[in-house]
Amino acid sequence: MTRPEHGTRQPTLVDLGVLETLESHLDDARAAHAFVLDYIEGFAERFLRLNVALGDRDLPAAHDAALSLRSSSSMAGAPRLAAHAARLEDAITHGDLQASRQALALIGPCGLETVSELRSLYLNRVLQGSV
Repeated sequence: MTRPEHGTRQPTLVDLGVLETLESHLDDARAAHAFVLDYIEGFAERFLRLNVALGDRDLPAAHDAALSLRSSSSMAGAPRLAAHAARLEDAITHGDLQASRQALALIGPCGLETVSELRSLYLNRVLQGSV
């Protein structure tokens, strides 16, 4: 887990309120559950796309992948991962490969923690019928 910079507060890993809002906007909780499951199952592929694009110095592809991760993380109630992806997006936009690699190094562990929390805090509750 990363530490917040002095004077800043890091967002939580999972915001269940965002997921409740998603459920209500979709008028079908099952669609939100399916989205979260797809998000969880797709994290490894998104992370791989980021790694490959940055490794190839393909900044447009890296930017696309970072934007995809940021927007899907926001929708999935993953504000900390979305914030890391936004920092990566910014570094890519400025052509700063060193800052991009540093941001990417934070995304991997945060993504794994986020996926784990989404499973335990949200999907497991869904399977138990309490959401």
